[in-house]
Amino acid sequence: MAAKVLSIEIGANFTRLCLTDYKAKAPKVYKYAKVATPDGVIVDGEIQSTPEFVSLLKETIQKNGLKSKQAVFPITSSKVASREAVIPNVKEKQIDAVVRTNIKEYFPIDLSQHELGYINMGEAPDATGTIGRKLLLLAVPKTLLESYRNLAKALGMEMVACDYSGNSIYEMVKNECKDGVKMVIKADETSSVVTIIENQAIVLQRNVAYGVDDAINTVVSQPAFDANDYDSALDLMMRKYCLSFSLSAQGAPRSTVMPAGAEAALDKDSAADRDYEAAGAAAEEKAVKPVTDEEEVDTSAEDSDATLFAAKQEVTGSLRMLINGIARIMDYYGSRNQGKVIDNIYLTGIGSEISGLAKLLTSELGVKTVGLKHLEGQSLEKSFADGRFSEYITAIGAAVNPVGFVGGGADNNKKGKQDAGQTGATNYLPLGILVLLAGLVVGGALIFKSYTELQSQKTRLANDNVKLASMDEIRAIYMDYQNAKVADEQVRVIYDMTRNHNEDLLAFLSELEQVLPSSATIKTFSAAETTVTMSFTVPGKVEMANVVQQLRNMSTIDTLTVAGITDSYEIPMEVEAMEEVLEELGEDVEETEEEAAPAEETTGPYWANSEFGIDLNGVHNVTFSVTCFYKTQEQIEAENGASN
Repeated sequence: MAAKVLSIEIGANFTRLCLTDYKAKAPKVYKYAKVATPDGVIVDGEIQSTPEFVSLLKETIQKNGLKSKQAVFPITSSKVASREAVIPNVKEKQIDAVVRTNIKEYFPIDLSQHELGYINMGEAPDATGTIGRKLLLLAVPKTLLESYRNLAKALGMEMVACDYSGNSIYEMVKNECKDGVKMVIKADETSSVVTIIENQAIVLQRNVAYGVDDAINTVVSQPAFDANDYDSALDLMMRKYCLSFSLSAQGAPRSTVMPAGAEAALDKDSAADRDYEAAGAAAEEKAVKPVTDEEEVDTSAEDSDATLFAAKQEVTGSLRMLINGIARIMDYYGSRNQGKVIDNIYLTGIGSEISGLAKLLTSELGVKTVGLKHLEGQSLEKSFADGRFSEYITAIGAAVNPVGFVGGGADNNKKGKQDAGQTGATNYLPLGILVLLAGLVVGGALIFKSYTELQSQKTRLANDNVKLASMDEIRAIYMDYQNAKVADEQVRVIYDMTRNHNEDLLAFLSELEQVLPSSATIKTFSAAETTVTMSFTVPGKVEMANVVQQLRNMSTIDTLTVAGITDSYEIPMEVEAMEEVLEELGEDVEETEEEAAPAEETTGPYWANSEFGIDLNGVHNVTFSVTCFYKTQEQIEAENGASN
């Protein structure tokens, strides 16, 4: 039978406690409780064990029967340094040794002041293409861990493990993500954790610095809602729809990652929303119990109230930064994994209890989003009075398979004690005496040399400690660099989405200027995103053929079509002047044409073979249009590279 531990998750607004099984694949929650976290207790993940907070936890533990001698804590903090790395494909028990041997390649920080951990993300190729193990490496300041250890001591308990909150979530949901690509969003009050899992392996995990706190506070500030404080506003949002199902009225952009079938999911949700409006059951009838995204609720009567509708829009708009942060992570994943799409999104945490949030995410992200109400192979919903376990999922997961962060873990210490107890019956006293005598003889001969070397090493150690203390600022520089690197990658992805073919139009025009014959004249020019349409005038069809050939040879043109070929003649100025003179003399131009000596047929205009002794054939022009599909700069560079 698995041992029981008290898992304590300390958040910015609430502290959640669960008495659960330790390191069990399907943990059972025996008892649980939630209390408000006093102001100033947690600062970026570090705990201030004030007497008020310790007294509050002791009272909660006593009142709810959460007694245990051992405690685990999930931690979320920007002080936790993380980095993905691929190591050789060694055995599981050898991973720790490999990581510690090469740790300075990953974290340029003072390792004596940090505790290390890692999350196994499955197999992945390294820079050379060799398959290895992909790890999420973690480094936690020992001062942060010490703050949790001090809290455990103040509560009369032993801290057996600290877990990274991202790992706690993964351990709980991995069985829901056996096939395909799934995304799990744990939306808390002030932050959210987004995890993308493919075939049970973590592909990407990022934190979003926004949660549902702004939405809850907006409900409090809106007179249209009957909520005077934070707790009553949260309770109202769990029982009734306080959101619209779209940010469109707020002008918010939708994620550009639109996988196959997403439109169908959106259409299905739109139909469901229309069903809500036609359901016929008044929303007040549902007030006695929480509503879920699967229930059909008629909100048309409420939305007909302009004040209430505007209030819902304000609450919905307060979630814009959270939704945009999630959308950017999806775009980043899509840009790094071409051809792969996210099949489903699971919403958990306190956000999953807010009515309508899953539908809003479905509408804005383009992927079907559902609240996580059940976990495969587990029956946690039976352990909770209302069946809602989502906001406790991190606290439960911290006890399943914690990263550790306690220098080997309590299990290793316990095993050492057991081994010592098992071998204690053997009498090693005579052998010990012999070893002691031998040591005294050898040690006496080396004591002077050892003392001198010891003093030298102490001096060197002191100098090294001074140098290490002066290098603490490097960590902050490194973290800034990592954040800037991620931001740069996101900007590049966004920029690539804004590119179109017209950005390469200048290269097209430059080449056209070089190859176009001087006898050709461009009459019209229009450019669309992928095509250019031009009309030319040339002295004859031979020149037209030359222009078309030159265009086909242009490196910036992919395909070309010719249309609308028209012959035209321009009457010479001399003939126009002669016609005016003849008209003044009252002579008809046609009579002059009949008296003309040549009798053979003419192929040009009526004045083509006149007797006036000038070039009466006029100017022969050919007008034609071409439509070009021109190449982008990337296509041109790719072809040049292939030819080289």
